Amino acid sequence: MKAIMVVDDQKMVIDLYRSFLGISYEILVAPIDSLEKFKEFFRANESQLACVVCDGMIGVFDGDDVVKVIRQEFQNKVPVLVVCSPSEIAENMMNLGANEFLPKPFNLFELKQAVDDLTAGQ
Repeated sequence: MKAIMVVDDQKMVIDLYRSFLGISYEILVAPIDSLEKFKEFFRANESQLACVVCDGMIGVFDGDDVVKVIRQEFQNKVPVLVVCSPSEIAENMMNLGANEFLPKPFNLFELKQAVDDLTAGQ
């Protein structure tokens, strides 16, 4: 089963991802209490990832930091789907190397389609 890393600070959203995407994908929830813990978690799981679904505003660090770590520090090409409401945040993340943007609020079927499209052929 393909694995998706979720980077979000809202338990309700994570639970939605688990229940809706968990049918087709293994859901790995990244730690968000420090960027160092995120890096360790990413390093330990990067070889099995098909996609990263990342909120733009997380708390201790933000979506920009996540994309920078993935693209610059780890030089990983795993697809990154940005889910957030302010389009300026998504634009910054896209400029840093994120692959797709899904504005909040979104339909769960749109989310599934975006993840399926990003992971197709893997």
